[in-house]
Amino acid sequence: MMRIFLLLGCLACALTGLAADPELNYVYPAGGRPESEFEIEVGGAVLQEVVQAVVSGAGVKATLLGPARTVTYTKKGRPVPAVAPNRFRFKVVVEKWAAPGVRSLRVATAYRLSDPVRFEIGTLPEVSEAFTNQAFNTEIALKALPVCLNGRVNGVGADRYRFQAAKGMTLVAFAEARALPRGAFHPALSLTDAAGKPCEGVTVYDASTAPVLVFEVPQDGVYGLEVKAATGVGGDACVYRVKLGELPLVTGFSPMGAQEGESLNVRLAGCNLAQKRVRLFTGGKNSELCLETLAADALVLPGLRFDLAEEPDAEEQEPNDASAGAQTLGLPCVVNGELDQAGGRDLYRFSGTAGDVLYVEARAEALGSPLQPVVTVRDSRGAAVAGGSFNTNNTVQAAMQGRDPAVRVTLPETGTFEVEVADLQGRSADGLRYRLRVGPPRPDFRLWMTPASLNVPADGSALATVYLQRIHGFDGEVRVTLDYPPLSIACEGGVIASNATMCKMTVSTDGVRFPHTVFGLSLTGAAPVGGRVVKRTAVPLDFYRVAERVEAQSAGELSAKASVSLRALRIELTGKSPAPLPLQTVVAVPLQTAVRVPVFSPTLAPQVGKLYEPVVVWPPKGFVIQGVQHTNKEDYVFLLLKADGAVMRAGDAGRLILGCAKAGDTNRTAVAVTQSVPFVVR
Repeated sequence: MMRIFLLLGCLACALTGLAADPELNYVYPAGGRPESEFEIEVGGAVLQEVVQAVVSGAGVKATLLGPARTVTYTKKGRPVPAVAPNRFRFKVVVEKWAAPGVRSLRVATAYRLSDPVRFEIGTLPEVSEAFTNQAFNTEIALKALPVCLNGRVNGVGADRYRFQAAKGMTLVAFAEARALPRGAFHPALSLTDAAGKPCEGVTVYDASTAPVLVFEVPQDGVYGLEVKAATGVGGDACVYRVKLGELPLVTGFSPMGAQEGESLNVRLAGCNLAQKRVRLFTGGKNSELCLETLAADALVLPGLRFDLAEEPDAEEQEPNDASAGAQTLGLPCVVNGELDQAGGRDLYRFSGTAGDVLYVEARAEALGSPLQPVVTVRDSRGAAVAGGSFNTNNTVQAAMQGRDPAVRVTLPETGTFEVEVADLQGRSADGLRYRLRVGPPRPDFRLWMTPASLNVPADGSALATVYLQRIHGFDGEVRVTLDYPPLSIACEGGVIASNATMCKMTVSTDGVRFPHTVFGLSLTGAAPVGGRVVKRTAVPLDFYRVAERVEAQSAGELSAKASVSLRALRIELTGKSPAPLPLQTVVAVPLQTAVRVPVFSPTLAPQVGKLYEPVVVWPPKGFVIQGVQHTNKEDYVFLLLKADGAVMRAGDAGRLILGCAKAGDTNRTAVAVTQSVPFVVR
């Protein structure tokens, strides 16, 4: 009998380890205010055994109340309560001193942690629909403005809010983009009069993503705000937060950037602003702090950024839409420009020497401008020598790195050259702003990583993918490491070669001591650039699709959870396993024959080559697994690793990660991975 219980326990542990990570799709309501208590509902997939919710930052605590319950009715109207699958309720307490802003909220089962959704701590009074409201059309009377509205759009209907407004008020209805769930849902907002007719004179910003409405009230009376799904049908995950009232709003500013350390006056565009001109000192500030200083307590259109550069700034001088009026630039230089003239283009002139290498960049999308820049560089005879345009490709790279053009130019001769900035759609209008940089290369790099939550097996490893953007020809190797990790948490791999733009690395535990609560991590890449070591933090990202376009958004901080019940694989290089790799630190792979790599896994080893297929996770090319050899020890298996002679050469070296995928999985998605270990081909 005891043997049966032990077998059942091992089976349960194995099944737990092979379960999918919990997938969190939404939280409702998606925020609250300091000094308040309220309930939230979370929903997604594989959430059957949620035990906790974790909110980043201080001052917010969530306590599990249990599964969400729904009520259906029989034909006779009798209520039938039921547990809603994959939905849970929590009680949230926000302390008085909790700092306003956007947090990350994750849920965890006993063994696994979900990727985050965003959760806002706001300052306005909150109004929320009831969790049980499933009506296609809901109408709520608001007692006072301003207010933050929390709701969910159900079916093809709409939520309507009625409120009193006075003549001369400038109303703002602001869909909080940072609190929208990932995916296809975007709210559509409209304002109506007392009779339900659409109001005239409403200005709409960002209508396709997170709309913001501005409306000057023509007369005293009752008005309505309608919220519905912009496309398709709503549902439980169609969550919104809309801030409504006579709220200060920044819709733009000029200039859109400045030189680091500069003190300047910035003109603000928007409504209900206490001041339209702000004195800004950029010294000691990054782009985010500059924007916070400019906005103060005002709302800011999603996407707006303040750009900082090391080069001197210049303002565009109109008219400059013809060669005769092209503005002369001294290099290096950054110009604040706007395509607001009928000519549809701006022209700039600079001088250079044959062989000089320059970069010409137009930043627009990165700063929240609707301009889609096209940049053309011409010689003194008007012949194009280089050019680039806004990237419309639907790729992960474009979503991460941005779509604004950066053009490398090698000057073919000594003389004067002309830069033209235009719009991909041929537009010229107020608000099509840009920052044009012309100057020599300033090599640098940026890093991103996925996933935003790591589930690390005890005595095993979790896989992370790190993406690299090389700026201005930077071609060096980047080494990515953990910053001050908790005890017994380490990383392996993290080397992005000089000819690569990504790598896969692992985060591991030693199976003895590790944190038993959710903990934060940070990955930093370091590389020598221009005689100094440059360090950049890898930003955790979420990828999702909107109208067939790949989008990326920051997921906040990187978090992790370690568990003894997760599946683990480990390449044995330290003599714990049978021959042939005792006391080695490198997997030596001959070109002519396969090498036996011993892999340890109490739960998976017996099924490798049967229910689970061994795979090479990293590098993407160069190795194949030719077979599996089981041993007389059930927790060890040998993988026969062979170098591909068409790809590898003797002396090639790098990092190796092996894994297991479910048999028959055409995508060969690894359900468990080994730690990253060094290899050399001999």
